[in-house]
Amino acid sequence: MKYKILKDPFKTTRWQGGAVTDPRQVFAELFLFAGLCSYRHFIKKLLQHAGSAKTYKGKPPDDVWLYARMIRSTIIAAYALSAIERNPIVAEEDNLLNKKFYCSGYKSASVWTDLPRFLSRKEYRTPYRAFAAFFKYQPLKQWLRSWHRIVKAALSAKPTRLTPDVLTLYCYLAKLTEAAHLIDVRETTHIDGALKGNNNSYPYR
Repeated sequence: MKYKILKDPFKTTRWQGGAVTDPRQVFAELFLFAGLCSYRHFIKKLLQHAGSAKTYKGKPPDDVWLYARMIRSTIIAAYALSAIERNPIVAEEDNLLNKKFYCSGYKSASVWTDLPRFLSRKEYRTPYRAFAAFFKYQPLKQWLRSWHRIVKAALSAKPTRLTPDVLTLYCYLAKLTEAAHLIDVRETTHIDGALKGNNNSYPYR
């Protein structure tokens, strides 16, 4: 029996311009495009507007969908990584706040904005724990449906009742993004075939 190999497993073509087949490279592309705090802010504002009668106007609709597709790819990549064996780099208990464990090497990065706000101590040490909790709360398909619904509601003037509540959704999505960022910082040394430290072409757009 032949198994079908997905040509675009993480749905990156519509925002990255090509298929990214390594889940860690999905994270690398995500944080090359913008910083962690930008995604946290974007998710927060979308959720606030999704549950209100006000349309989100922080970005043009095309940009909203661009960012939304990037978050969707992150969710799918996180699911892929949560399902495979791995040998993670764990933050040392007596050296937790060493910036090598959480701060990216890009010129625009800062030890303050890159610092996780939502992860527990255990999740910070081993970010794959956050992925496990994320998909324990809702399965992949449900998260993708929830995210699509949030984006559509934020761009509409009609308020949508979100289930689960806005705060719960924000905490889980923020944790997912922070965990992806930690994995990118700790485990990915190359992006697009170049050392990450030499790839500062868009710091951040």
